[in-house]
Parts: sequence; C-alpha cells; structure tokens
Amino acid sequence: MSRRRCTGFAGLLIALGVLLGLAAPASAAPTHTARSSGQVVVIGVPGLRWDDVSSTGTPALWRLARQGSIGTLSARSTRALTCPDDGWVTLGAGARAQRGPHRATPRTCPDPPARLVVHPDGSAVLDDQPDVVSRNAAVQARPGALAESLRCATAIGPGAAMAASRPVGRVTQYLPTLPRRPRAVLARCPLTVVDAGRVTGTGASRRAAVRAVDRLVARVLAARATDSTVLVAGVSDTGAPARLHVAIAEGPDFRGGWLTSGSTKRTGYVQLADVAPTVTDTLGLRRPAVFSGQPWQHGSARSATMTASRKRLIDADRSSVATAGVAGWFVVVLVASQLLLYLLVGLALSRLVDAPERTRALVSTAATAAALVVPAMLLANVVPWWRTGAPGWTFLAVAAGWLAVATAVVRTGPWRRWRLGQPAATAAVVVAVIGVDVVSGAHLELDNVVGYAAVTGDRYTGLGMVGLGAFAAAVLALAGCLAVRVPRRYRPLLMALVGGAGVVAVGGPFFGADPGAAIGMTAGAAVAAVLSRGGFLTLTRLGWAIVAGVGVTGAFALLDLTRPAEQRGHLARFVGNLFGGTAGPALHRVMQANTMATIGSLLSLLVVVAAVFVGLVLLGPTAGLRRVYGLFPSLRGALAGAAVAAVLAGLFDGAGLIVTGAAASVAVPLAVQYCLQVTRPVRNE
Repeated sequence: MSRRRCTGFAGLLIALGVLLGLAAPASAAPTHTARSSGQVVVIGVPGLRWDDVSSTGTPALWRLARQGSIGTLSARSTRALTCPDDGWVTLGAGARAQRGPHRATPRTCPDPPARLVVHPDGSAVLDDQPDVVSRNAAVQARPGALAESLRCATAIGPGAAMAASRPVGRVTQYLPTLPRRPRAVLARCPLTVVDAGRVTGTGASRRAAVRAVDRLVARVLAARATDSTVLVAGVSDTGAPARLHVAIAEGPDFRGGWLTSGSTKRTGYVQLADVAPTVTDTLGLRRPAVFSGQPWQHGSARSATMTASRKRLIDADRSSVATAGVAGWFVVVLVASQLLLYLLVGLALSRLVDAPERTRALVSTAATAAALVVPAMLLANVVPWWRTGAPGWTFLAVAAGWLAVATAVVRTGPWRRWRLGQPAATAAVVVAVIGVDVVSGAHLELDNVVGYAAVTGDRYTGLGMVGLGAFAAAVLALAGCLAVRVPRRYRPLLMALVGGAGVVAVGGPFFGADPGAAIGMTAGAAVAAVLSRGGFLTLTRLGWAIVAGVGVTGAFALLDLTRPAEQRGHLARFVGNLFGGTAGPALHRVMQANTMATIGSLLSLLVVVAAVFVGLVLLGPTAGLRRVYGLFPSLRGALAGAAVAAVLAGLFDGAGLIVTGAAASVAVPLAVQYCLQVTRPVRNE
C-alpha cells in the first residue's frame, strides 16, 4: 500500500470511529419555544453579586429571583477587568466592547461622565458614541446595535444611556432618574434600560447601596406590565479582582429555574453579551448578525430552595475568583516539575544501561509523577479547596495527595510485569481522568488552575488548553502501547480507533465541541496510525493527515448545524465565520491570539526546553529513545502524532504553544519511561 493510500486509509478509519461517537445522545439542553413578551425591562447594577442578595436585606430582588430563572453572570468586556462604562457598552453591543481607549488594567474603575445632550422632546444624544463605535470596529463589535434593532428604547440614568443609544448616539427617550410613578415611562417603548446605581465598597456602605437598588427594583416591579420580562444584570465590576455577578430573568419564558445560554452551554452560567440577544428574542425581533452573545434560556428547574441556590452561586463566584488568582502560580509548578525531571535524567541517567536499579526506580517514579501532574490538579477540584483561608496552599496539598495516590497506583499495579505496562498505565490514568470528565460535562475543568475560570469568560465547557494537550498526548501514547501487543498489520486499525475516540471526546458537538482540537487530534491520530508500521513523517503524510482532520471537523460542524440555532456551539459558529464573510477578521484574531499566548506563557518555554532535552539526552547514543523507535514503531508514531496534534490544535485555537507545552508535560515523561523499559533486562514479557 502506498504512503498516500495508507494515510488516507488511516483517516478513513478515524472517520469511522468518529461516526460511532455521533450516535451518543446529546447532553441536556434547554427546550422551549420562546413567547414574545410585550415589554422588556433591563435593570443594570454594576458590582451586584449574589452575596449582596438576601431574603431580609433585598426582599424585592429575592422575590424576583425566587419566581424567575437565575444564574451567575460573567461581565467580561474586551478588558480583563470590566468597569461600568465598558459593561454598559457591551450590553448595548451584544458583544464584548469597550467605551474608552485602551488602558492598563486598573485596580479601581474610573468614572468618566456620559457626555449627554438632552433635548426638549425627551430624547438625548451621546456625543462620543460615534468614536466608541469606531474604536470597537477592530473587535467586530458595534455599540448601539441593540437600540438600532428597535424602533424605540428608553434609558433611565447615564449608564443606561450608554446601553440604549444607537450607533449615531441618539437615545429615543431619556430620563436621568426613575420617576416616582414610572408606569407610563415603562410603557413608552418595548425596551427600558434602567441604571440602578453602583454597588461598591464593603460593610455598611455596601449594604446601604444594595438596599437602594432593591427599593428601585421594587418600584419597577410594581409598575411593569403583566406580560413583561424583567432582566437584572450585574453589568460590571467596580474594582479588582473581577467577579461573577447577579443574573435574574423573570417573565413568560423564565419561571423558577436556572439560566443558561448557547454561549456558555452550562447550567447556571451566562454572559453579559447575552443580554442583548435575550432582549431581541424575547420581543420577537430579528437578532442582529453583529451580536456574538446568545439569548438567556430557562435551562432546568431548580430542585433546591432559593437559599441553597444562592449558596451555590456564591460558591461559584468564590471558586472562580480563587482559580483566576492562583492559576499563574500553578503553571509555574507544572513547568518546574518537568524541568526537575529533565535535570534528574540528565544528571543520573546519562548512561541508562549502567545506572543502578535504585536510581532507575527513582527516575521512573519521578517520570510517572511528572506525567500525572495535570490530572492530579484536575482531581483537586473534587475537594472545595477555594473555601479555605489559604486556597492556593490548600489546592497544592490536595493536588499533591492525588498525585501521590495516582503515582502509587501506576508503580505498584500488576501491569508493571509487562515491559510497557507502567507507561501504558500512566497514559491510561491521564486519559481516564480527563476523558471521563470531558464526556460527562467537564466539571473538573471549570474553575481549575489547569482548566479555565468562568470569571475570565474565555470558556465554560469542554477541555481547556492544558487539558487538551495532556489528553492528546496520553490518548496516542496509550494507543501506541496497546499497538505493541497486536500483530503489525492491525496496528493502524487500533491506533485509528483509539485516536478516533479521542477525536469524538475533544471535537464532538455534545462533548468538547472544539474545532481546532478536532482538526489537530484527527491529524495527529492519522500520523500515529500510519507510522505505527514504520516509516517516517513526510510532508505528504502530514498533508493528508490535515485533510483528514478538516474532513472530520466538517462532519462535526454539519451535525452541529442540524441543531436549533440557540443550541449550536463553537463548530457551527466556526463554519459561520468561514462562509459568512467574517473569516478574515476571525483569522486575524486567531493569529493575534497565537502570538500573545506564545509570548505570555511559560509553557512555550517548556516546549523549547523539552525539544532540546529530547534531542540531546533521550536521543543520545546511550539513553535509549533510538532503541525505542526501532523496537516499537507505534511509540514513535504516538510521539510524532502527539506533536502534530498539539501544534495544530494550539494554532487553530489561538493558543500558540500552550497546547504543545501541555502535551510535552505528558509525552516527555512517558518517553523517559520508554527508555527505562528498553534498557533493562526483559522479565515476564
């Protein structure tokens, strides 16, 4: 069989394996038909969090939350810390936006005045709105798009004017404060946006601000129309660090449940950019194409009491803030564990054959532990470490405990009697922890230092970039170890089937739903399958592997497009960018993201050091990796496939070398284990 046909055959095998995964049932998704509401009132409260809401301190908000659907809101704009002016502009744009020019992330939020000119007829003009629109063109956001989609919108308060003004700056109706009898004002336009004031500070001053907000909410609720929908959103932070905020929706489509949206696909989580499409869908209007958010939906009924639900939302905020605060330090821990392993191998095992058994056992244990750092950190979320007074140290202790347990299981299990048993067991642990988590909802990835934090608004489901890299390397390593045990002619089939299962996990619309990961993983699995029978990685083989990846991803995207618009995920939006005239800007954003991620992450440094270590030490004349390649072509295919998968997935996802660095954190320690196994006498093979 020619190389091209062999590669194409491997791609076909992977595609067949993927098709098996398409039969998996979809995860629970909100299913309801939206009913048009006659009026929508959006009450924005910068700084409002769920720990501000209580049955005694805020009775109006409490009653509204108990009757309606609730969730926690990521008020992310184009800045890491969303200040009120950026939050209001993002609300009106239906996409992440900013009001002022670029500035360094502040510790406290400035209070720039709204340059409003109020006319005698009750309308107003926001003078700097055209400049704001121009400033946001580069990020594909159009401030004022929400008001532009309506015939009429009323703004009450200066913040509301920023959200309810059209791109030219015109506000249909404007009042500086809510009148004593607001019924007529609320009835003027289909949409009313109310600036309820900021909640800042701590202690008594904060409680006073929250009570003032609650009194305003009570007046709005008393004056609203019977068929109206009220949305309450904590539209921004008011100081560092960034927090999760209140989201409440009450109306015909929102009764006694949890909120979710197509942009998060996670029960109880919504984004600020989702508010604008929620308004248009609730009013039965056409949703502007420039909206990047997805409408809030009634996700599921709440089985717990309002008190218990509030505690859950407060805990979500606390865990997300704690994760964002310590994530950078634990990337340092991950990289340091790898560098220590490289140093140990370089010093102790320059000649593996001559190394004493005690030294070999020490290095084998260190290599096993280094490969299991990522799953140990994920498992740390089983324990609520963020609730302690020293969350960073608690996380470290819990992760170290899981690491010790996992390492002991690998090192003492019966598989150690097989030559490649320990590397296979190590890879299996990584695959089991990450794979089971991603197909069951990625609960360990959410608010994890090697996953993603909801407060940053970057991702809410599927695999984070670190988990993706570790998973890709482990899946292919496990396939390579298993392929050693089957006849040569069946190795490509085994590699393709195992790799195909990995593709389903990372790219399936019901699981990871990551188009970049699907392309990279498919290409890597195809390369691994082809090289499992021997040979070298050529440009032709790599090209056909990428074609296979694009084909499988296209199949996933078509499947995603068959679902209702509000349930579609990243894959369908990826195709929409390609064929909707926004492919160029989307590609530009990905290139910028790749550059920033590569420059700003320590994992990029790990890639360079790992490449040097493998080239100078493991591929040296005495370390053993060359012998591994000769004895076990499937392991060489697995390592090459992992490199291809990680590099391509990182580039397509805008993660630069982060995915590759994470893959190296698993693949290189496994390569050390391979070397240890082939440089000792064979026993009980």
